[in-house]
Amino acid sequence: MDVSNGNEDAKEVSSTTLTTSQTNLSVMQEGESQENPANYDVETSNVPMPTDQAKLGLQQRKRKRGPSKKSAKQKFAEIKSSMSNSKLFFLDSHNDKICSMAWCKDILVSGSRDTTSKIWSKCGEVKHTLGDHTSSVTGVFAIENKIYTLSYDCKLRKWDIQSGKLEHCQYLFSPITCAVALKKMILMGTDGGKVMFYCTHTSTVKWETVGHLESIISLALTEASAVSASSVPDLCVWKVDETSRLSKVNIEIPVTRPVRCMLLYQDKLYFGDDGVNIKVFDFNSESLDKLKNHDTDYGSTDSMLVYNECYLVSSSYNLDSGKTSINCH
Repeated sequence: MDVSNGNEDAKEVSSTTLTTSQTNLSVMQEGESQENPANYDVETSNVPMPTDQAKLGLQQRKRKRGPSKKSAKQKFAEIKSSMSNSKLFFLDSHNDKICSMAWCKDILVSGSRDTTSKIWSKCGEVKHTLGDHTSSVTGVFAIENKIYTLSYDCKLRKWDIQSGKLEHCQYLFSPITCAVALKKMILMGTDGGKVMFYCTHTSTVKWETVGHLESIISLALTEASAVSASSVPDLCVWKVDETSRLSKVNIEIPVTRPVRCMLLYQDKLYFGDDGVNIKVFDFNSESLDKLKNHDTDYGSTDSMLVYNECYLVSSSYNLDSGKTSINCH
């Protein structure tokens, strides 16, 4: 194959194309300038100037488009900048592991394995200590200016968020191992594998069923669906109807380890375990994908959330070094 001849041919073609374009342009300009010379400014340019009406139309189109959307990098830079101006407080009033937290306006609520819950001010000071439980507090929620605490002692308690006084106590007949809340509903998992829906408006358990053979360790909830995970390990997918009743959906999600945390977002289930990856199950295609969440071969993911509808924020625990980190996807 003669490369030199090919290059020469390419040069000839390019030269011919350029000459033809220049010829066509000159012919067009000559023809148009003779037919309608009033549309051109012959002294400055051969390009027609836009009219006032054309300029107005261009401005209107720009206004309809609105401001340009920010890229993911720009959004992350803004989040990072806002976090750099924040203050760090060490909340060291608990005597054991913190199992659950809730945020309500300028108040933070925490529940611990030391059997107490605490209401914190935005300055990191303890406003009230809620100490009537006799076992680990496994869930705390702030709903309509009330604090709800759930515990392994089988009890649910309701507190006033301002005074910290106990207003209601209810025995649930099963140790509560985990819970999630949505509006006025609290979905609870028990040590015996039972799933329960509690309504804060009526202070009653609206629905319950045995979903697993072992203790439930993680839950996820949206208005239309829910997912529960047990220590076996296994996962159950539920459909939520208008009366807050759950019906099991026949979908198999492959799991090899107990699921420590999970969330439902845009027809996908994100869940973390003692593996190095976050698993992502797509309900539409019923396929499983993975997101790397650790820089080593041994680690666990204990919590995650979606921030600003743009980022998946997850915790990372290195089993070798004992170090923890927060990752952003």
